[in-house]
Amino acid sequence: KKVRAEAERLALYESELKKLNVKEAADVADLRYQLEEAQRDLVWLEKDFQTKEKAYTAAKAAYENAQGRKRELHENMCLLVLSSEKRKEEKLNELMQRMEANEGSSPTDDELLG
Repeated sequence: KKVRAEAERLALYESELKKLNVKEAADVADLRYQLEEAQRDLVWLEKDFQTKEKAYTAAKAAYENAQGRKRELHENMCLLVLSSEKRKEEKLNELMQRMEANEGSSPTDDELLG
C-alpha cells in the first residue's frame, strides 16, 4: 500500500511537471514569436528612419540654401539702396555747385516766384 501510494504521488508530481513543461514551452514559443515580430518591426522602422533622415537632410540643405539666397538678396538690396543714395547725393552736390557757379546769371527766387 505504501509503495502504491508513493507511486501515485510520483505520478501526480510527474503529471504536474509535464503540465509546467507544456506551459513553459508555450510561453517560450509565444516569446519567440514576439521577438520575431519585434525584429520585423525594427527592420521596417530602421528603413523608415533612414528614408526620413535622408529627406530631413535634403530639406535642411534646401532650407539653408534658401536662407543664404535670401541673405544675399537682402545684402544686394542694401548695397543698391546705399549706392542709389550716394548717386543722389553726388547729383545734388553737382547741381548745387552749378547753381552757385551760375548765381549771377540765373533768376532769383523772387523772380521765379513772380
